[in-house]
Amino acid sequence: MTPVTEDWLTQAAAPEIEAPRAASNHALSIDQVIDLVQSRVGKNLVDQIRDLLGEFIDCEYELLEQRQIAMGGAEPSAEAPSR
Repeated sequence: MTPVTEDWLTQAAAPEIEAPRAASNHALSIDQVIDLVQSRVGKNLVDQIRDLLGEFIDCEYELLEQRQIAMGGAEPSAEAPSR
């Protein structure tokens, strides 16, 4: 697991899953639950994960292109999807 995915799990996923339970047990108010979701911590972390995956995919396509050229000078058959 990458640091960003660990951050997402500990700072967004687990708290957002636990918050409604805490609200039903009166440990948190519904306003606190709403504030947690509206803070967009989860969205921001998922956006970072998406960016990292995009960079990884771009790098893999670049390496694929280099290998195809090295193997026979042929033009690469795969293009990186647009992000």
